[in-house]
Amino acid sequence: MTKSKARIKRVYAEPSPKDGKRILVDRLWPRGLTKERARVDIWLKEVAPSTELRKWFGHDPAKWIEFKARYRKELASHAEQLALLRQEAAQASITLLYGAKDEEHNEAVVLAALLRQKMNRARPNRRILRRSFYANSPEIVARALLGRILVHHREGELLSGRIVEAEAYLGLSDPASHAFTGRSPYNDVLFGPPGYADVYLIYGLHYCMNVSCLPDGEPGGVLIRALDPIDGIATMERLRGLPDTASAKLLTGGPGRLCQAMGISRARHLGMDVTDPKSILQIVDDGYRPKTIDVTPRIGISKAADRPLRFVAVK
Repeated sequence: MTKSKARIKRVYAEPSPKDGKRILVDRLWPRGLTKERARVDIWLKEVAPSTELRKWFGHDPAKWIEFKARYRKELASHAEQLALLRQEAAQASITLLYGAKDEEHNEAVVLAALLRQKMNRARPNRRILRRSFYANSPEIVARALLGRILVHHREGELLSGRIVEAEAYLGLSDPASHAFTGRSPYNDVLFGPPGYADVYLIYGLHYCMNVSCLPDGEPGGVLIRALDPIDGIATMERLRGLPDTASAKLLTGGPGRLCQAMGISRARHLGMDVTDPKSILQIVDDGYRPKTIDVTPRIGISKAADRPLRFVAVK
């Protein structure tokens, strides 16, 4: 698993070796907690919300959007402290510590999102894959997707993971494909144009994500089966309901797991254009290529299960 550069954690939770440098971002020291138990490396109280803003907010979810806007304005006057955070995150993993009981509505969430946003802007080598990339047969696209990065801009936070496993589905000639029985509202995305997200529900429980392939009108798709997490790992763990000791396999090793970790759903993401620079869901290329790729039969299916259309990046 690629280490997260900026995660968040309640200061009262048990410290972990995965925390890296622990930075407290509250203005007040956490009540009832000794320095020995807190294990704080840096107390950066200057970046905490002002007393006036903190009292106005009161951790009221109804005020969250306005709080984020006001807090970001306050942070604009703390460029030196934000630069320190970026420097620490660039060198090693950091954990922003907070004392509030609300895990989703606190200053550490805003700080982490702002930090990731600024760090992501410093990645000029990431480029969005063009539509022509997907206008090939699914087995070509599936292999080529290995090493690329699935990106979700979720509520102001960047979630991303490197694609390490994918399966090709060949449309009308493939009994295992959702397009095999012909076009319908359920599988319409798979019939093109290429480069669109086909999100569907399995067993009534888990979402999975295909990307449409082939020229418009020719059905085909690639199922993204596994990711190696990169950005937003703490949020992925929360969305999956897992501790910060969870492995990459448990977190995003499987099509249902990765969609849950990335916050991807059919209602929100079906039909999204992953080639659009304005889309919140994208697949990008940073130049990385796996040295070895294993090709095996597809798994978890009963029809055409012998076809070698599963592609796995070997570390």
